Amino acid sequence: LKLMLATVLRIGILSLCTHASAEDTNGNKENELSMKTAALAESSEFYIDVDSKFKKYINQWEKGEITEGELIKLVEENITPKLDTEEEVEALKLSEEIAEKEKMTASRIGEYKLAKAPINHIEKELFAKYPQNIANTVKATEIANTYSEMFWAEYTRWQGNGDAFRHALWSAIMTKDISRGWAHEFAYAHEGLRTNESRDNLDTNMDITNNYRGRVDGTTYSDLGNYELMQKVRKSVEDGKKVRIRTYTSKTPYAKVAGVPTKLLDYFSETTSGGRINKDKD
Repeated sequence: LKLMLATVLRIGILSLCTHASAEDTNGNKENELSMKTAALAESSEFYIDVDSKFKKYINQWEKGEITEGELIKLVEENITPKLDTEEEVEALKLSEEIAEKEKMTASRIGEYKLAKAPINHIEKELFAKYPQNIANTVKATEIANTYSEMFWAEYTRWQGNGDAFRHALWSAIMTKDISRGWAHEFAYAHEGLRTNESRDNLDTNMDITNNYRGRVDGTTYSDLGNYELMQKVRKSVEDGKKVRIRTYTSKTPYAKVAGVPTKLLDYFSETTSGGRINKDKD
């Protein structure tokens, strides 16, 4: 009996020691990760490193210097490992904030830009996690920008009918060519938000609303080509199926947008055909 008790006690002590050791190890790991986060986030260098690599690879792909497969491989090998943990993602965010203060975030990644917005840390995180979606996301963005400039006057492309069209078409094409889940998550990321987060900002909520309605269009017309899909989205804008914020008037404007007298609204309004150019062009 004494021998059995001694054995049980010895096993218990060993178990406690092992548990304590594991806690120490976990604590050390957390400290190491925190130190790594702090080291990466102490300057804009981490952001600039990740940003420059994305820019280089996407530019090379756009110019035909590398294939889409090579683009994916380069990102997987040289960027994805840098954003493999929550701590590294947080470090990128903090490094980006420093870069913004230093006015170092003006670069665009290839032609990927919706309106004038540079790619943010959440978009980079998603590109690093799903590099197979980069090419089609860039293509969708280029198409949306091109058609918005072709069919809508400049003064409508911010908070107006052209803005609604651009966001809806972008999301519709991503839904059709990648997936509705990706279009959902990436559209939120473009606004600097995680999926289904909210922001008390009418401009942001306009984009989120039109992105959602664009995903519906992309799902409904998933069998159409991009040009035919564009026509469907354009008609939905003209028929008031999307939302805008601004209205334009010559009476006591608050400001001018692209030289056009502008009255500001603080609520959503149905889209219209106003601001359409090349109306006879199909």
